[in-house]
Amino acid sequence: MTFKSKRDRKYTLIMYSTVVIIDLVMLVPLLIDPRGFQPAEVATIISITALITAGLLWLFYGISYTFRDDCLIVRGGPFRSRIPYDEITKVASAKDLWMGYRLLMSDDAIEIFYKQAIMGSVKISPVEKEQFMDELNKRCKHAQFTL
Repeated sequence: MTFKSKRDRKYTLIMYSTVVIIDLVMLVPLLIDPRGFQPAEVATIISITALITAGLLWLFYGISYTFRDDCLIVRGGPFRSRIPYDEITKVASAKDLWMGYRLLMSDDAIEIFYKQAIMGSVKISPVEKEQFMDELNKRCKHAQFTL
């Protein structure tokens, strides 16, 4: 069972603004003086810009949370965390969304604490939060839920 990440307007605006700013910074020199660049340089600049843009959009649209038989898979673009259910110790409402390991695009988030976490926890924001929490509760009876 896979859940997508909720996307708030604020995070969507930040993401698209970032993409536009990076694209402008990379491409404006080509627009100002197109004859000052060799064709290979133009191709390189456009390719790099396209790769950066694609990577950022992959991060934005590639966030998902998947329940497997033995673990929860949390994905954000190229980043993936495998969280075994027996490692989950606590599930709580996320307070500070700007710090720590976050794979979310919404302020309506939960924080999952688990033993093998490098940062101590992961913050996520599933669209169907109640359904997600019910499923997690079924699989992690031992964990402390404080929402």
